[in-house]
Amino acid sequence: MTGMTAWVGLNLAEVKAGEIIFISGAAGAVGSVAGQLAKLRGCRVIGSAGSMTKVLFLREECGFDIAFDYKIGPVVDQLKLEAPDGIDVYFDNIGGDTLEAALSALRMHGRIIACGGISGYNAETPPRGPSNLFNMIAKRLTMKGFIVRDWLDRQGRV
Repeated sequence: MTGMTAWVGLNLAEVKAGEIIFISGAAGAVGSVAGQLAKLRGCRVIGSAGSMTKVLFLREECGFDIAFDYKIGPVVDQLKLEAPDGIDVYFDNIGGDTLEAALSALRMHGRIIACGGISGYNAETPPRGPSNLFNMIAKRLTMKGFIVRDWLDRQGRV
């Protein structure tokens, strides 16, 4: 099911060769497969994870071009360093501050795939929304959410 989730997300975002994709929660089951599938499509893949062990896993085992530990510094700063000209696609498994960072890093006509929101799963109060949501309009961004069970009829095509 994790492979199917990654496949559906990449298809919904219409990920193409030559694009830069940023994947949050990249060392998780869905994120790591999404990164490998994006590499097979010819993308430059950037992933964030919560430890150096996970960062090394992404680089050495999954073939990500770049991986960084989001705990070392603000994601927005790390994205500026690793993709100074911006990103084309954000595969969102986290939400929260990471979504806000991606909204800043996305290029004109960028795409967001909303796959998960780990940052708010255990919140006792609803998390605040991104303060830069106007980027959706200014950059003409597209954001699509999905639940993989809606795609189970296509499972044999993966």
